[in-house]
Amino acid sequence: MKSPEAVPLGVEFIQVYLDLAKEIGSEVPKEETTESKNTDALLKMFTFDKKRELEQYCRTIVIDSSAFANFTLACELTGSPFIHEIHYRDHVPEHLYLSDKDSAALAANGVGLLQPDAQKAVRKISQMFKDRRYLVGHIFYTPDLSTWHFFQFDQRDLEDEQNHWKEGAHIHFLNWLWPNYDAKTVWASFTSGKAKMNDSVHVRYFDAARQEKPTPRGHG
Repeated sequence: MKSPEAVPLGVEFIQVYLDLAKEIGSEVPKEETTESKNTDALLKMFTFDKKRELEQYCRTIVIDSSAFANFTLACELTGSPFIHEIHYRDHVPEHLYLSDKDSAALAANGVGLLQPDAQKAVRKISQMFKDRRYLVGHIFYTPDLSTWHFFQFDQRDLEDEQNHWKEGAHIHFLNWLWPNYDAKTVWASFTSGKAKMNDSVHVRYFDAARQEKPTPRGHG
């Protein structure tokens, strides 16, 4: 993470963001719209100073993908009100990696029915696609690291169906209000593949693009 340098983060947080949005060319609606409501709901997450109140709020909101992307872009371009970093990686259980023996069995099998060793390799590949996790982490923090917010999700978290959380699509979240955590430790744990996030909160997530279903050919 970037070296710390203390700067204040005041209660004017939301106005700072709106000013930044204007500077980078984003149109800020004058009247309340669905887009502005989504933005306000996201920005409010960053204003709590009591963990219990933040957790209660997280149970009521839905993070909109567009609002999240716009806020991330603003932080990336300006470094204010937060510095932003992102890390992503593909995690595959070690026992599912193809060994030299597996690769050799596939190469030697040729066209036709799969032999036992080649069948084993193919089953590994099939299971790999089921068990792999494409992990993404975002951290937003002030230069002095006193205030930070961490989001994490994988491709299965964003699915509406067959989701491990009963509410459906979601992202995991925790921040500087969680005791026994700090920005450097959280980020180092995630980027090294050791983050468990067992005590994070689930926040509902909505991505309009995922809701669009292609029209079958020959219809419309």
